[in-house]
Amino acid sequence: MSEFVSILERIRPGYKPGGLVKKRNRVKKLFPNKKLDFKKYPTYGMSKKDPDYDKARYDPEARKKRTAKDRKDPKFLKKRRAIAKEYYTREKENILKRAFDKYRSDTPVGKTGKTLKQLTKEKNIRGIDKLLKTKGSFPTGFGKEDKALSVWHDLYRSSRVPGQERFILQEKFIKNVPINEQGRKSWAKNNYYKKIKFVDTKTGDIIKLDDTIKGKGKTLKQYLNTTIAKEVGSKNVYQQAIDGYKLKENIRDVPIKYKGKQERAGTIFAKTASDRSGNLVKSAFEVHHPYGVKNNWWNNQVALRDANRNLNYINNRLERTYKKATNQAQKNKILKQFGKEVDKQPGGISLFFEGKQVGTRTPTPQTLLKEGAKFYKNPALIKAIRGAGKIIKPLGIVTGLAAVNTAAQAGERNPFDLFGAYVTADPEVATTARRIRQEPEFRKEYMAGLPQIQPEGFELFEQEDFTSVPSGGITSVKGVI
Repeated sequence: MSEFVSILERIRPGYKPGGLVKKRNRVKKLFPNKKLDFKKYPTYGMSKKDPDYDKARYDPEARKKRTAKDRKDPKFLKKRRAIAKEYYTREKENILKRAFDKYRSDTPVGKTGKTLKQLTKEKNIRGIDKLLKTKGSFPTGFGKEDKALSVWHDLYRSSRVPGQERFILQEKFIKNVPINEQGRKSWAKNNYYKKIKFVDTKTGDIIKLDDTIKGKGKTLKQYLNTTIAKEVGSKNVYQQAIDGYKLKENIRDVPIKYKGKQERAGTIFAKTASDRSGNLVKSAFEVHHPYGVKNNWWNNQVALRDANRNLNYINNRLERTYKKATNQAQKNKILKQFGKEVDKQPGGISLFFEGKQVGTRTPTPQTLLKEGAKFYKNPALIKAIRGAGKIIKPLGIVTGLAAVNTAAQAGERNPFDLFGAYVTADPEVATTARRIRQEPEFRKEYMAGLPQIQPEGFELFEQEDFTSVPSGGITSVKGVI
């Protein structure tokens, strides 16, 4: 072959091996021990049925050049993006499912010897390290200290959400975050995070943590109990906001007898959740924001960590699916469909989308502990939670108030309806009760679905006027309306 090339070089000055000659040389080098027949198969020396045929055809150098050329072609790129977008839209759920399965898999990735989960964790650590150097970490306020700091952290989170323009942290506070000894930005240094102020661009209110902070502005408590209370039609918004964090702590501190020893429910739940996930879980309970922390950072409830994480996935899919709906009937169907998914989450969890509740459940201390123990499939924990029933029940008072607050923010005002939400710890009860009174068709449909236990003649009440509140009845629920 080299003699043939030298002849061509003499005949054609400037000739360089390429085309067919180059392909044959590459195949020979790739398969040094394989018998190749270039007379019968001129290009690759083997038939298309040969198991090595595809490998012989693949030319990494040619592919690299072609790709580089294509990436400079605007028409090619536009076409490629369109195809990719169409495919992703059509196969998104399958793509995400494969990615999720791959992440959970114990199979090592390539020659790394590590699983995708391990590699992702390492990448996240690098990302966190970069974040700490460039932006710093805002203290969460979790722990035994003042729960107002936890709500303060929620306000900070809201201010950092892309697209949220109402609750703003001024740039001067962001630029002046102190640097600690490790060369990282530290919001906690000298309690800097407590000294900053937020601005409500809708009302012009300046929000500061408390009265120890000098200068103008409403304290966090004043702001929530005036500006926000007026907006949502509910009193003591500040107390309700911190109650969520107190309830989380109370649930974690429930004493249980686990395998013959006195333990905290939170300790055993965290250990069980860690064993299940393969990662260190500090708490199996999280404070969740039913309306989203973006625009409603003060409204919260306690939920199981797994339910909260699953809800993020459900909410993302709901947003994508809802956008495709072309009429209200389709939208209602979508909300109903996703509501079933939300209701399946262990312990119960609430989600509000476009001002409507998706699903019907609200978590309570009882559902969180009982369903949580079953979800983690820990027989000893299930038994321990059964034995702690008398201790768990009083915690429902806080949950009842939270349910009333949620119902009030959804627009419910009737005292009887709100009292129903308080007793059942379910904000949907208030909405259902109002619709039974005000909407004849809904009342008829709802009554038809009830067990037939009413006495003869009860049907006469269908025509009763349920819209008026009897004099002398409940006119308010203390601390709520």
